[in-house]
Amino acid sequence: MGTQKMCAILDIRLDLVLNVRKRDLSPTALHAIALETINTRFPPEEWLHIYTDGSLLDFAQGAGIGVFSHLFSFYLHAGPLTTHFDGEVEAIHIALQQLAVRLPPIERAVILSDSTSALQALSNYNENNCLRVQNCRELLGKIKGKIVFQWVPSHCGLWGNERADFLAKKGTGILQNFRRDLTLHSAKLEIKMIFRESFRLTASRVARDKPWNTLCKKSHDIPSSPRAAAVAKFRLLTGHDCLCAHLFRFNLVISPICVLCDTGQDMTAAHLDECSALNDLNCIVKRYWRARCLMT
Repeated sequence: MGTQKMCAILDIRLDLVLNVRKRDLSPTALHAIALETINTRFPPEEWLHIYTDGSLLDFAQGAGIGVFSHLFSFYLHAGPLTTHFDGEVEAIHIALQQLAVRLPPIERAVILSDSTSALQALSNYNENNCLRVQNCRELLGKIKGKIVFQWVPSHCGLWGNERADFLAKKGTGILQNFRRDLTLHSAKLEIKMIFRESFRLTASRVARDKPWNTLCKKSHDIPSSPRAAAVAKFRLLTGHDCLCAHLFRFNLVISPICVLCDTGQDMTAAHLDECSALNDLNCIVKRYWRARCLMT
């Protein structure tokens, strides 16, 4: 019953008064439509306008939070290893906290956010949602006044949104030690970053002193070649050509000798130019793919 009641009072609007797509309009046009939406649906003399925003400059440092209205304004730090989404949700949570303790209670308030993902998370009653989203819903049940969420376009010169964005960027610069449990998404991102850095260091160490000069000098035309030609050229240049001499190193074939002719030579990239089974072809790319086809 509690969930059904909360669904009924949660009012989230992701549209504007005109059905438009952000990418199709100039910032000036978006600014005009956003202002018309706000003033038509939520007249300033009847509604408290609260702009919220999050900002992320560096994942390791964490996101910043910005909340702006004519009654209160805040900029805070969301903690290290927090995402832009975490900052957006935390900003909404801070705004709801202020509305919950305000005396006398605010009768009508609209929270204006440029994050569709944060607003959609609030509207999605999924038990797997992050804890802060669930906390926002709990706060909504404690607020006596009417609360509406309205999406607004970002970076179109909307004054309140620009102020919240400024505060959020300011919040990223706060140096503060936090002890907060990571969300599953943030933990995955951190593990991925550690793995990528470890792989980069390992690859750099293994590739040290490798003869890459040949590849650098002869591979300039590979990106502009058709896919089949590019694959053949790259394999032949690197030596990972899947010919017998290469496969023999991994015990995938019983001998490195060419299986297409009876010369007894190792089947390497250089051998393709003189292999009698490929004499009717005058292109190394065609010779390579014919050889691979005949090998199988």
